[in-house]
Amino acid sequence: MIFQGFSSLKTKTMENSKQQKLVQEIQTRYILHWNYRGYIALPPELLHFGNHIQEIYLKENGLLEIPEDLQVYLPHLRQLYLYGNQLKILPNSIGQMSNLEILDLSHNFLDTLPSTIGQLNNLEVLDVSHNLIKILPKEIGNCQKLSSLITVKNMLQELPKSIQHLKALQTVHLNGNQLKCLNAEISKCFNLRDLYVERNFLTELPEELTQMRYLRHLNVSGNCLTRLPILPFISDVRITIDENPALEEIPFIFGCQQNQVKSIRTNNNRNVLWNVPIKGCFKVCFCSKIRPVCSKILSKSI
Repeated sequence: MIFQGFSSLKTKTMENSKQQKLVQEIQTRYILHWNYRGYIALPPELLHFGNHIQEIYLKENGLLEIPEDLQVYLPHLRQLYLYGNQLKILPNSIGQMSNLEILDLSHNFLDTLPSTIGQLNNLEVLDVSHNLIKILPKEIGNCQKLSSLITVKNMLQELPKSIQHLKALQTVHLNGNQLKCLNAEISKCFNLRDLYVERNFLTELPEELTQMRYLRHLNVSGNCLTRLPILPFISDVRITIDENPALEEIPFIFGCQQNQVKSIRTNNNRNVLWNVPIKGCFKVCFCSKIRPVCSKILSKSI
C-alpha cells in the first residue's frame, strides 16, 4: 500500500512538472512548434495561457476537432497549421478569427468548409489540399486579401462564380480534382500569376484566360482537352499541356507565341517538342500526334 501511494505521488509529481513546463513554454513564446506531439485535442493550458500566441504548428498530431470558441482564447492568432490531423468539420466560429492570415487544413477529412470562412478578412493563404471537399462556399469570394488558394486532391466539380471577386489572388492550385470546366470568371482575378489545373477532366479552356495580363504559368496537363484558345495570350505565359490524348491540333498563333517563350510542353515528353522559328512561318518537329492548325503554311523556304 505504501509503495502504491508513493508511485501514485511520483506520477502526479511528474504530471505537474510536465504541465508546468508546458505552461512556461506557452507563456514565453509567440510561436508554438507542436508538430508530432500526439495531441488529439488542444491542451487546456493553451486555452488558459495562450492569449498572446500568434502562430501554431500542429502537423500530424491526431486532432479530432477545433474548439468552437478558439477565437476567444487565441484572439491574436495569425497562422494556424493543421496539416495531417483527423479533422472532419470546422466550427462556424472559425470566421471570427479576424487576424488569421494563413490557414493550413491540408491532409484531413473535411468534406465541406463553413460559409463563415468568408469572414476572414485578413486571410492570405488557404490550403485545403488532400481533403474530400466537393464545393467551395460562395462566401470565399469575400476574402479580399486571399493571394494563394490551394485545393489539390479534393473532389471539386466546379468553382464558385464568386471567385471573380478575389482581386488579390496570385496563385491557384486545383490539381487532382474533378473539374469538367474552368469558369470564365477566374479571368477576372486580374493579379493571377500561377494557375495549376493538372489531372482534372477539362475539355477546353475559356478564351478569357488569354486576356489575363499577369498570368505567367498555366499547367493543364493530364486533362481531356480537345482544343486550345484561338486568341493569343497577352502575357508571356508558360503553358504545359502534357497528357491530353484528345488534343490533336494546336492553333497556329498559340504555337508561335509559345515557341517565343520556349515553354510549350506536350504529350509524354518534358522536352520542348514544338520547334517554331520566331520569324516567318514554321516547320514542326513531331514526337506526338499534335499538329499545327494554320490557314496557310509557308515552310518551303525553311
